[in-house]
Amino acid sequence: MDSDFFDRVSDSLTLDHLQRVGTDYYSSHGATMISYHHYPPIGAVDYKPIVPIYTLGFPEAWVDAYVAKNYMQIDPIVRKAMTSTQAFWWSDIATLQKLTPREEDYIAAMKDADLGDGLALPVYGPHGRDGYFGIGFGSSAPELSTFRMNQIHWAGQTIHLKCCEIAGQRLPSPKALSLREKSTMRRVAQGWTNAEIAEAMNVSEKTVRTYLARSFDKLNVHDRMTAALRALSAGLLD
Repeated sequence: MDSDFFDRVSDSLTLDHLQRVGTDYYSSHGATMISYHHYPPIGAVDYKPIVPIYTLGFPEAWVDAYVAKNYMQIDPIVRKAMTSTQAFWWSDIATLQKLTPREEDYIAAMKDADLGDGLALPVYGPHGRDGYFGIGFGSSAPELSTFRMNQIHWAGQTIHLKCCEIAGQRLPSPKALSLREKSTMRRVAQGWTNAEIAEAMNVSEKTVRTYLARSFDKLNVHDRMTAALRALSAGLLD
C-alpha cells in the first residue's frame, strides 16, 4: 500500500468512487474476482435479513447460484471469517474448522465452478458494522508472504471503514436520548424488566414505561428489543 491508495480512499465521497478505488487496488495485485459483504447490525435502520453483496469478476452462473441456492447461509468461508482476525486462503477452510455435509457440498460446488483460490478478509467497523472481502485469484493464486497478506487485509479494512463512514452519512440521524431514557435503554439491553429498572432508578414503573415510549418514538420502533438494538447500533448508549 502506498500513499496514493490511502489518499484515494480518504478522498472518496461516494460508494461508487470507493468501489473503483478498491477494484483498482486489488486488480493491481492480481485479483480477478472481488466480493464484498457489508453487515449492518440487527436493529440498524439499514439492516436487512438478506445482505446485499457486491461482486466483480465472478462467473455469472456462480453469482446466480449463490443467491438462488442461498449459499450465503451455507458458505463456511464467510462464517469463519466473521470469527477471525486474520486473512486466510479459501483452500484452507477445511483445516481451519470442521465442515458440515452442506458446507462440504458448497466447497465442492466452488471447485466445480472453477473459481480457483482466493483470500478471505474479515473487516470490522463501528457498533458491529462488520464485513467481508473475498479476493479471488483464479487458477493462478500468487505466493504471498504473511506481510503481503496483511497489507491486502489492511487495504480491505481501510476501504470498509470508509464505506461505513459514507453509508452512515446517508442514514437518518436518530434523535438523542435523554440521560434517563439512555439509562432505561441500557438496562433494557441487559435484559432488565420494567420493575427492576424502576427499582434501580428509584422511579415508578409508569415512569419507566414513559421513558420507553419516548425512546420508541425517537428510535422509530415499536418494541423493547428492537429499540435496544437500534440504540446500540446507532451508538446512543455509549
